[in-house]
Amino acid sequence: MKPPFAELDKFCNHIRELSGATDHPEIRKYLDLIESSKGKIVLANSESRVFASMAESQRKKMQESSQLKKEAHRKKIEILNTPPPPLDGDALGRALLENLGLNKFGERARPTSVKSFAGTNGKRNCC
Repeated sequence: MKPPFAELDKFCNHIRELSGATDHPEIRKYLDLIESSKGKIVLANSESRVFASMAESQRKKMQESSQLKKEAHRKKIEILNTPPPPLDGDALGRALLENLGLNKFGERARPTSVKSFAGTNGKRNCC
């Protein structure tokens, strides 16, 4: 803020050096207004820097949060796109038989509609 104030001081000093300028009440009023406004300008500049710093900090936090969410989503998609392990046919068959109640080793009895082929050497009589 020093260069603008330096130029402003230079301008005010130039006006004061003009003959009769300081005797004119309106010019003196404006010069006093310029002098008194310097403090307000410095305060406003300091406040704006603080607010800009706070906004930058908030922006960085939001960016980090967004990056974390993006990474979590990427990992989730990666997991979803990973092919499953190969299926075990024997385990699937046992599970199916168990769910249907047809397993030999389970506690549930066989349904009555299933007939035994004992004594027919695996051949079925149709009629």
